[in-house]
Amino acid sequence: MPEAKELTELIPGVFVIPGVTNVGVITDSKKSEIYLIDTGRTPEQGEQLFAALEKHFGPLEKNAAGQKFKVKSIINTHAHADHTGADSLIQKKTGCEIYLSAAERGILENPYLQSSILWGGFSPKEFHNSLYMPALVKHTKLIDFSKTIRLTAPDYSIYKMSFMELPGHYFGDTGVLITTTNGQKLLFAGDAISNRAELGKYWIQFMVQPDKCAETLVKICHIENLIWCIPSHGKFIKDDLNETAELCTIAIYSTRQSILNALKKGPLSTEQLIQEVARQHNISMGLGQYNLVSATIRSHLSSLREKKMIKMKVCENVVIWESV
Repeated sequence: MPEAKELTELIPGVFVIPGVTNVGVITDSKKSEIYLIDTGRTPEQGEQLFAALEKHFGPLEKNAAGQKFKVKSIINTHAHADHTGADSLIQKKTGCEIYLSAAERGILENPYLQSSILWGGFSPKEFHNSLYMPALVKHTKLIDFSKTIRLTAPDYSIYKMSFMELPGHYFGDTGVLITTTNGQKLLFAGDAISNRAELGKYWIQFMVQPDKCAETLVKICHIENLIWCIPSHGKFIKDDLNETAELCTIAIYSTRQSILNALKKGPLSTEQLIQEVARQHNISMGLGQYNLVSATIRSHLSSLREKKMIKMKVCENVVIWESV
């Protein structure tokens, strides 16, 4: 039997299972239903998740004797493999539904897409694993961003679950917002924000749309009465949300500035730029981190070119970037 992790209760009926990927657990006491926010990276982590849920709520497998609660839905913040790796396992055990945004549905139903998007073509075998390829999930359902779900807490108070678009990190990131009877809010933010410790480890965070990432951070800070912001990785954010969001924003713009500083010295190819930005930030990359960082830098290059801050040309069969 896998070792069961403990659930951390933030408010009555709303929990987090901390881990490599934090998993949200939302309950409806009246209907005896459980909603999961992401499931982690691997089926093995999924077994740990399931053990933790059964330790707290009792039997959860479909048609199990003595079942008091059932897992109704998995809500994925986005389709990255470290968030969806146990979706298939949990669905097989419980018969639950799986929801994610329309922009990411195809990625979850076609596992090779994630690694191919990162690589810019069919990826090498080093990326055919649980970190870069989500487990195949069929028959996913789409999140309705106009929908609000009313839930009953264990103390019989009513709270609401709604969904926010938090674009930038990937193509269709979703935040899950919980609002209590007295108006206090909790946000399961996915990878839209990172805490200080995570930024210390990975200053250049993966993102496909840097400008939208910055806008999303502002959007999160404008949520009134937000008492908890739960990123998918690392410690939860409570009293220092604005400071954390500011640090995330600084990280975005420091990467952009590193590109501009490099091009002030003269034209560079894409590979030369990646090397120079990594040097400026004292990053020594293996293949995996290179894949993530290089994709992020390419996203910045597209953004800067769109803003007419840099130019691109093909010279002797090499893409060259230069300052305007």
